Amino acid sequence: MASIKIKLNECLKDSPGFRRQLNTTKGDFDSFESVLKKINDACNQFYQDGLKFNDSFQRLIESMQLLNRGLNEKEEEFVRRKLNAFCTLLEDSKHAQEKFLAESFRAINEKVNGFLDKSVAMNEIYCIFFCLLEKKTNS
Repeated sequence: MASIKIKLNECLKDSPGFRRQLNTTKGDFDSFESVLKKINDACNQFYQDGLKFNDSFQRLIESMQLLNRGLNEKEEEFVRRKLNAFCTLLEDSKHAQEKFLAESFRAINEKVNGFLDKSVAMNEIYCIFFCLLEKKTNS
């Protein structure tokens, strides 16, 4: 999206060039807002999918631990130690993924929602401005 500078002189004259620039800016702004909404939707889906993945991951860990508990302590000591170590690695990985999921969701959601909140305010300003332009044109 290109940056468009609206010139004050053109604004004060309410020239056709100013109206064109204003409409172009509004269109670009609406397009940007649409992209942000798609990012927000994708972020929410990413988070929901991540929660499901973490639940599956936890079930895998619990299954491995169940297998470990079923092994004979004396005869299968080597395998039990290796399974314990593997479960510990899986748990550490799961915790890191949970943290990544939560932090990335928070960061993206915070930024996008901040932009979207500003977008609502900008839309209100545009509406007021266009209404004033219409009143001026019709009078």
